[in-house]
Amino acid sequence: MKKANIVLVLFFIFFISMGSKDIKNNSKAKLRKVTVTGHTARMDINNIDLALTNDGQTGNDADSFYPNGSDLSFLFSGGVCFSGYIEGDLRTAWMAPASRIQEMQPGNWGSDPDAPEYIFYSVNSSDSLGSENYIKWADAVATGADYYDADGDGSYDPNIDTPDIIGDRTFWCVYNDSVPASIRDVLNTQALGLEVRQSIWAFQRSDALGDAIFIRYSVVNASENDIDDLIISGWTDPDLGGATDDLIGCDTTLGMGYIYNFQDDSDYGANPPAFGIDIMQGAVVDAPGKTAYKTRGPLLGVDTLNDKKNLSLTSLITYEGGGNILPGPTNKNIARNYQLGGLDANNDPVVPQDWGIGGDSDSDVRYFFSGDPVTQTGWLDIWSADKRFLVNSGPFQLKAGERQDIVMAYIVTQGEDALGSVTKLKETSALVQSSFDNNFQVAPPIPVPDVTVRSADREIELVIDFTKSFNYQNKQDLLGKVDFEGLAIYQFNSPSTADEVNGIENAKIIGRFDLDNDIGDLFEDQENAERIKIWSKQGNLNFVNFEQADAAILKYTVTTDAFDNESPLVNAKPYYFAVVPFGINRTLSFENEISQTEDDYVLVEGLYEADREAGFITATAGTSLFTPYNSAQAEKTGGSSQGSVFIDVVEHDQVSGDEYEITFFD
Repeated sequence: MKKANIVLVLFFIFFISMGSKDIKNNSKAKLRKVTVTGHTARMDINNIDLALTNDGQTGNDADSFYPNGSDLSFLFSGGVCFSGYIEGDLRTAWMAPASRIQEMQPGNWGSDPDAPEYIFYSVNSSDSLGSENYIKWADAVATGADYYDADGDGSYDPNIDTPDIIGDRTFWCVYNDSVPASIRDVLNTQALGLEVRQSIWAFQRSDALGDAIFIRYSVVNASENDIDDLIISGWTDPDLGGATDDLIGCDTTLGMGYIYNFQDDSDYGANPPAFGIDIMQGAVVDAPGKTAYKTRGPLLGVDTLNDKKNLSLTSLITYEGGGNILPGPTNKNIARNYQLGGLDANNDPVVPQDWGIGGDSDSDVRYFFSGDPVTQTGWLDIWSADKRFLVNSGPFQLKAGERQDIVMAYIVTQGEDALGSVTKLKETSALVQSSFDNNFQVAPPIPVPDVTVRSADREIELVIDFTKSFNYQNKQDLLGKVDFEGLAIYQFNSPSTADEVNGIENAKIIGRFDLDNDIGDLFEDQENAERIKIWSKQGNLNFVNFEQADAAILKYTVTTDAFDNESPLVNAKPYYFAVVPFGINRTLSFENEISQTEDDYVLVEGLYEADREAGFITATAGTSLFTPYNSAQAEKTGGSSQGSVFIDVVEHDQVSGDEYEITFFD
């Protein structure tokens, strides 16, 4: 009987021990919800399909996929975590579902989490004033959402004002840490008094921005107490396909923590993706002589703050569900250590030599595994396991009523193999950060040329001054930079510039010009994976000559009708043309590896063409008087005259740039 009691006690202890570990196991058991089931949404307009819940959770039990449209999951669970001090008392507000910590609930601070207004609000870039989503945004504004106040009256009007749209789709919700004490049974602290107004946006693109989803945490201190030394963390339990083969990395130059595989994955196969959380914008803190920025999107602009700076990644740490030295947090002190970085669960400094390979006394213990797995240099993770990690930023002060905006990006990329995915992840991170720093501004339209039309018998001459187009160089776009590359001359079969009218071909390119540079034929990948040529190299515009002359002018003569079997033009008949310049984004273009020449490129976003309508011209052959290009009125010095001087540049390359004088003699 005594033995039976011992067995029973041991079984009970084992049961308690098992219950204290992370919820998730390798069989992907569903999470047991401990709060009210929240409203859910999916951000799925680009390459990532991310599941969301309005209490700050992401991932939703391996219900997030990459690439979009597949059943391959990259994320089991994610969330946001805070810790800070109120009058010396350490408190937490963690959302780490797979570690049984859920200290957030939907709604404004102190409100009913089941109130119907605490849902996800959605708005798209294609929505317009007075639309359903604009009207619904009024409820979001009532609970704390931002908007562009077009008329400046301080009140949101869906027929006048615009929601805080960033990207092609934006979600907004609000949640807080006023959950009951009975739910705070892991870290066992009082609430901090935080309200998080969360905006999530993405771009419907196939380039680097198509591999990113942005999350802005507008953190408000809704209490009457100042919060000292607050730290915010992006917490995640990622699984790149299989759950037990993941490695952790950290790039301090990019402000990103990431997870990757070293070799093939049981689900993804030979090229598992890499997934990172990148701190785009940290909290603003005092820093004399420096400048901080609050990027708020194209509508609301950028706030510039002098004598301040933005915090970035201040530490990264990883832990395992069943670890010993770095286990899942079971009290507030462990949670705080993990957010500070460099300390283990026993409050001892991390020893780099004890973790992975390549770590030494010079390794910064705040940044776990900060080496380069591609080159196999520095401090690296080598123990594949089911891991979680936190990207941390802080500490900073948050006084009662104050707000701080912290922006993170979820980035997922897939290369040709496991480490190729890491390389691509870092490249994408840099591009995404550049786009964010530029406030997601797009390049302005390429200016259309000034065209002078001169007519003769069955002939139309277009004198094209494309100086403004030619000078369109190095223009910052949403991603990368755009340069002028060439122009196309279109003829249309009607006054419309559409490709077809009533099912009949209406547009033909009759002239092609591009710069004599290192860019050859241009290609674009189609949705069906077919790669097609969209431009054939001409090389008939000499960049150096135009640059030296500080002018770019060419003549193009039309003598036949492209829509009448190239028959001669008919006098007195109107013809329709457009001169359309185009640029290319050299940052995003890449060499066509299947081409026979090295200068052929694939354009991720195609040609950056000017609007055809802007360059539209109507011309009639054989009816106009001689109309020279850029005629100049002569100055009369005495007597009467009816003469004029006309300048007709026939061979532009022969113009020297000197001054010319014309003299008349009796």
